[in-house]
Amino acid sequence: MLKIQNLKKSFVNPEGKSETVIDIEKMSLEACSQTAMFGPSGCGKSTLINLISGLLNPDSGTMEFQASDITNLDEAKRDSFRAAHLGIVFQSFYLLEGYTALENVEMAMLLNEKLIDGRARELLVSLGLEDRVHYYPSQLSVGQQQRVAVARALANKPLLLLADEPTASLDADFAKQAIDLISKKCKEQEVALLLVSHDQTVLSQFENQLSLPELNQAYKRKS
Repeated sequence: MLKIQNLKKSFVNPEGKSETVIDIEKMSLEACSQTAMFGPSGCGKSTLINLISGLLNPDSGTMEFQASDITNLDEAKRDSFRAAHLGIVFQSFYLLEGYTALENVEMAMLLNEKLIDGRARELLVSLGLEDRVHYYPSQLSVGQQQRVAVARALANKPLLLLADEPTASLDADFAKQAIDLISKKCKEQEVALLLVSHDQTVLSQFENQLSLPELNQAYKRKS
């Protein structure tokens, strides 16, 4: 489903010099697979997620999604690609404070012109939020906010869900429950999952694990 080759991304460091953060020769993900990607801070995890999602443009290399090259899409086409094919759960959930849980999920569907009657409520109910659909983010616990973020990420029936440190704000027990929930929902919806974490408890829940430090030549050169 996703095939990456010779992907590179550099940034200008505080000294004004170009510093390569991502240098990956080869990486791939299969449809409906579930993979946990790990590595220490600074190894490029969030940068890679942002490249895959189209929030950043690579300097060189190719990224193929469903056999279509998405590497050199312009900003508008990257936005369309992300809305049509990807769901994203960030460490910070970025819920809209002035909207209810239901409206947060519906808003994602409206922006992609995929509003399906009842789907937003159905997702929230399936995530155990049947009595919270009309609550605002400030009225929800951190765990409940995360569930809304997961429902929003799945709202447009994506092919791939990207989760960047989604349990960083949760304690160990709630983190395990959250990962179980995300994994279960992705299996039910036939969505591939790429989850980024440095938490060993989270990683132990995945059979497929990917070491970014081993893949990323840029990090190897710095280490």
